[in-house]
Amino acid sequence: MYEAYLLKKCYGTFESLLANDPVVIGQTLERLMIENQDLRTRIVSIGIPILMASGNKLIRGSRMSIPADIPGRPDAAFDVTDEALNQWAHDGWVDLRPDNCARWQRRLEQILKEISLYDPQDTSSHISKGKPYWHQTEGSTPLHPPRLASWILSNEDLGTRMKS
Repeated sequence: MYEAYLLKKCYGTFESLLANDPVVIGQTLERLMIENQDLRTRIVSIGIPILMASGNKLIRGSRMSIPADIPGRPDAAFDVTDEALNQWAHDGWVDLRPDNCARWQRRLEQILKEISLYDPQDTSSHISKGKPYWHQTEGSTPLHPPRLASWILSNEDLGTRMKS
């Protein structure tokens, strides 16, 4: 959800985000995190680390929700492998790496494709995620974090998101 909020803050619309290179997007988001202490603090204070665009720097608070604390062992060490890092970033970190920015672009492309398939004349109840849902106007689709989160939950997580 925070990633979508950061993307909205920096880019505003699907089209603006899609017009940029994932490397540039990651750098732009990283600059926002460096410059906006209040926002950065708000994110890490609830246990969400921020993985910077380089992939080798992490901003974190005094606790991290992922990986989860081991009961009775709050100072437990974790092996940091590429696989573990990718899993933790997927499970709930703010991930500013270019690969994740490209993932966001693919999501938005898929949503725009889905929107284009809806018949604007069809007003039946089965149409719930067309242009009006996304507030799409001619050539502009605003980034709306809660709706993006809902789409991800429905389409990528198949309706569930559980910690492993």
